[in-house]
Amino acid sequence: MGKRKADDQLERCESNRCIRYDIQLLKEVEQFNPFAFKNQEPIWENIVEALRDSPIPMNVTSRSCRERVTELLQYYRKGEMLSIPICGIAEEHRTALQVLLTDISKLEETRPSHTLKSLCTSKDHEEAEDVRDRALDEIDADSDIVISYTSDDEFEFGPNRGRSGRRSTPKNDLVKFLENKNAMDLELRREELRIREEELRVKNKEIEINQLKVEAEIEERKKMMDLLVKLVSSAGPAQ
Repeated sequence: MGKRKADDQLERCESNRCIRYDIQLLKEVEQFNPFAFKNQEPIWENIVEALRDSPIPMNVTSRSCRERVTELLQYYRKGEMLSIPICGIAEEHRTALQVLLTDISKLEETRPSHTLKSLCTSKDHEEAEDVRDRALDEIDADSDIVISYTSDDEFEFGPNRGRSGRRSTPKNDLVKFLENKNAMDLELRREELRIREEELRVKNKEIEINQLKVEAEIEERKKMMDLLVKLVSSAGPAQ
């Protein structure tokens, strides 16, 4: 009976030690945030170095760190935190682990946000460029028409001459109409481009605001986690 009790105590100590390793690992992952980089390997190497120099030195590799974080996130996202194979751990440790996994899960989920922002900006920019190119093409085409009409115009230097020196003929009237139309179309397209640029600025501002909200929430949770870790450290291992 005494041996069984001693074994249970040893198991609890080992479990609390393991979760302290997990907590330290997740703290470094949250600090370095490898998910924000396209090439994550150097960041994971930095995490490994930090863990080896931490208050509880850990002999780990970048691969083992990635796999452990992935495993913990899988438990977290499936709502199976209680199923993590570290039974007998202190409640404070489990709470700290929960807070860290919540923050890191958000970091990983927001990883595409920068790419999405770039894609949206690029797509809208391409659309604006396409609108502008079409406008310029149409203007060039209309200009060719105007030139073809005006090239055949005859001028009259007599009392019936118009203000521009052209005779008042249906052809001249059509040329004037097309010139006015071109000017109006060009102004409309310029206004459309200005509107599109304003929409892009608004979208970018919304993305920045959302990013600030996420960062503020992560910072708040980090403070909570630090407080919990301090409480855990002051309480010592569960007996």
